[in-house]
Amino acid sequence: SVCEAITTIGTMENTAKNDIHIFPNPTKGTVTIDFGSRVSDVEITVLNLLGQELYRNTYAADEIIRLDLSGPAGVYTVNVTRLGENNVFKVIKQ
Repeated sequence: SVCEAITTIGTMENTAKNDIHIFPNPTKGTVTIDFGSRVSDVEITVLNLLGQELYRNTYAADEIIRLDLSGPAGVYTVNVTRLGENNVFKVIKQ
C-alpha cells in the first residue's frame, strides 16, 4: 500500500472582528467604533500609510467609541486590541 501525506489548510474566522463595526467608511473625519456590547480594556491605535502612530488610547469600559481622524485625506489603519486579540481595520478619510 502507498502512504500519502495529507495536509489540511484552513482559516480561523476572527469572531471578535465580526462583533466590531466601524462606520462611516469612508468618512469625512469622525468614525464610530461599535462593539455591540460593553467591553473593557480596549486599546485603539490609529496609523497612517507610513506606519506612523497618530493616536493611541485605552478605554476602560465602553460600548461605542468615537474617533476624530483629524489628518489629511487618505487611508488609515485602526487597530482595536481587546482580550489579547488585535483586529485591524482600514478606514478611508475623504
